[in-house]
Amino acid sequence: ARPGPSVLIPTHTVAPGAKLVTVYVATTRAREPGSAIVYTNDRAAKLNYAEFTIAVPPHHTPGEIEWPTGTPDPKTNFVTVRQRILTGPEFARKIAARDAGRGQRRSGVFVHGYNVNFQEAVFRLAQMTADADIEGVPILFAWPSDGQLVGYVADRDAAAYSRDALVQLLTELARDRTSGDLTLLGHSMGAWLTVEALRQLRLTGKNATLARLNVILAAPDIDVDVFRSQMRVIGPLTPPMTVLVSRDDKALALSGRIAGARKRLGTVDVDDPQVQAGARAADVRI
Repeated sequence: ARPGPSVLIPTHTVAPGAKLVTVYVATTRAREPGSAIVYTNDRAAKLNYAEFTIAVPPHHTPGEIEWPTGTPDPKTNFVTVRQRILTGPEFARKIAARDAGRGQRRSGVFVHGYNVNFQEAVFRLAQMTADADIEGVPILFAWPSDGQLVGYVADRDAAAYSRDALVQLLTELARDRTSGDLTLLGHSMGAWLTVEALRQLRLTGKNATLARLNVILAAPDIDVDVFRSQMRVIGPLTPPMTVLVSRDDKALALSGRIAGARKRLGTVDVDDPQVQAGARAADVRI
């Protein structure tokens, strides 16, 4: 069974040798009234903010999330240690405080993909942060995915709904940053949302925000022709945008069938001379 919101209830217990990761969240999901941990698939009128501290168990297997199957055991499972709802100003102050004192100010925004519920997104970012031993500030942009395999069309609409909010978040994070970069990682359908936000930043003249971004698309669920059109507006980025492809990605295979067998960017063949030429022309690393 997929994890429910109960995994976000703090245990207040940490196993010896566990690694603590604090994830900051900006989300267009609506919060269930009276709850600090239940985020629905309804669309919020404005961004909601929160922070979660997750304990990664001492014998964690890289790449995995050791979900509890009953009562969480901090020795063997990922567990929530602390959680707190934040206001927008509190969110900004906490990110700035985490950045303070570093030689290079570094934050990373993760935009999750299709068929992902809120708690899965929080724990996935905690897992990636722990496994990559990232010292920067992990920030989750969570959009209201239905978290269901049959919810593809609803998820596409929810991602489109969240474009303005992602632009707002990136603009706020990039503002007043005097050094360092802001890594933006979009996965699957979240990569489409990411590129749409970049396009909107360019069209609205927010070039200073774009200049702060190091953009990575992982298995992007984007029609290849649509991506070409988006990049004509966005133009080359510094450093170049990086696209990670996977020829056997099952979710992208499903997406391609739904889209009438249209080629998805995340499944292109890196050995294809046309793909290589297109990447050079757009200054994109694939």
